[in-house]
Amino acid sequence: VQYKERIRRKVLKDRGLIRTGQGHLELASTEPGDPNKTLAMRLIEDRLGVMIEELLAEGSLKEVAALLGIKESTVSKWRLRLGLRI
Repeated sequence: VQYKERIRRKVLKDRGLIRTGQGHLELASTEPGDPNKTLAMRLIEDRLGVMIEELLAEGSLKEVAALLGIKESTVSKWRLRLGLRI
């Protein structure tokens, strides 16, 4: 393995990440996760200690977006992705 690849693997391991595709990273977790959750969703869950579904279900798009520090359109897309809106 080339030097560059060894360094890349070490950095990912130190940060608890795995590479799942070209430009895609996921948390290296031993517990099975919801395949519908993005890395950003999982990071928010870890940071706040609350399930993302609970956070997304509370309040308006604007309130949730402000709480999580993301755009309202992202909140809407995440709700749809997790089956929280029809």
